[in-house]
Amino acid sequence: MKKEDIDPEVFKLLSDSKQSALNEGENVEAVYLLASYDPIFGKKLTPRQKEHLIKFIISEFPQDCSEQDFAEWRHTVQVNNGFEYNLKKHNSENHLLNDENIEYGLKLADFIAQKTLEIGDWRSADSIKRIINGFMMYNWNQLRKNGFDAPIVIPETFRKPEFFDLVYGEGKDINKTEIQSLFQSKTIRDWIKKCVKMSPDKKGMMTPFSLSEWGKIFEKYPWPEGQKYVLPSDCDESVQRIEAYKKMSKKNPKGKADGIFVDIDGTLFDHEGHFDIDLYKLLVEISKHEKVTIFTGGNVEKQTQRLRKLLTEYANNGKIAKGDVNKFQIVSKEDYRGFLFTGFIIDDISPERQGFLLEDSKNRYLNIKYLYNLDWQKEIEKIKEKEDIEDALEGLCLATQIQEKNERAEMAELYDVRRESMDIGERIDRDEYGLGIAVKAHRLRYPSLSQRLKGAQSDRKAALEVIKKYHEAHPKQKTALKFKPSKKSERE
Repeated sequence: MKKEDIDPEVFKLLSDSKQSALNEGENVEAVYLLASYDPIFGKKLTPRQKEHLIKFIISEFPQDCSEQDFAEWRHTVQVNNGFEYNLKKHNSENHLLNDENIEYGLKLADFIAQKTLEIGDWRSADSIKRIINGFMMYNWNQLRKNGFDAPIVIPETFRKPEFFDLVYGEGKDINKTEIQSLFQSKTIRDWIKKCVKMSPDKKGMMTPFSLSEWGKIFEKYPWPEGQKYVLPSDCDESVQRIEAYKKMSKKNPKGKADGIFVDIDGTLFDHEGHFDIDLYKLLVEISKHEKVTIFTGGNVEKQTQRLRKLLTEYANNGKIAKGDVNKFQIVSKEDYRGFLFTGFIIDDISPERQGFLLEDSKNRYLNIKYLYNLDWQKEIEKIKEKEDIEDALEGLCLATQIQEKNERAEMAELYDVRRESMDIGERIDRDEYGLGIAVKAHRLRYPSLSQRLKGAQSDRKAALEVIKKYHEAHPKQKTALKFKPSKKSERE
């Protein structure tokens, strides 16, 4: 697309780098417009502008597209993220799946589904499943808002039997029956009844609503018969079914992947396209002790050329050694869907959302979005041998996940408002210290995989003692750490 092809109001919402490229006369792929989900599909544009935008993106889709090209097209701006659906946040994260934008979401999703079917791209099943799951959550919310007779809202291509067969085929998926019945139904009531009929051996249909939420739904929309069809998310049957599925998946993976796997877009390159040379140097150091593989959801050949070209420039400028340009193999994520990763994954998207299995996800997934809030260089400097890598990375993995949970708590306004008026320096010190304490307590309570292999056992008493001492030192710090007593874990 050229600058003259874009509505002036849409142009203003693009990133500085995209505006600069267009101002200089460069041709930019229209799909990049989807990188601006928040402003474009928020309330800033008119329906006409949004309609034009979707048509524009679809019109630029390449002819004679291969599977790899299609994967690259979807991957370029994480197109699936526009269909992520959070039942608790309603419209805040659901860029295309809300009442204001649903018609645009349907058009784009239907186009993606049509191309998936046309190209016969079964390798991208996990990618399209994320879009399907978004529509499933949207329809659950329609039930909550409009009752059991609310019409099912999905793209028409979803209803084609050949589409379901291509995406789900003979593979296993915990929501497979729920999805199949969704595609065949006209109303929410039909969907629930059909799903139960398809699985008469099971106790009911799994749902995302808790027992208390279902109580409110049935009070608002009476359906006595329906109460025996649905399973609340917090009932024993749902919990046991999910746990059984997870165990089965790990026992029967498509394959196993060893070593450390690192994503490209959003990880080695940030979302503005800036390369993280420090992270790359870190990988070079780690590779002295452990195998490192770079993987991508995009076109492997294009990503390899892009990375090699940039690294060659760094080598010529003396920023890295020339031998480090071709240091790592670059592979496709599509080849690893359903695999069990025995090492670590460093990525900006969780393994579960990408169809990857981890034996110990709390200690083996490093969320790059939170890494830079930590003094990670200090941890890496301690590495002298392979065992040190596991300890250092496991600590960082856990720390990033604790940060993510803290952020969610803040967004949910569970933190004390006193933090806002606290001196910023003191807050940072306390946050860093509290995070270290939280990691230490968690690892005492739930030893990581490498710790367990060394004989470590769960020590709940020691974990509680660590937190107790923290609160004695910070008596006014009400929200820094919480420790919820729980049932004995399997590890004990």
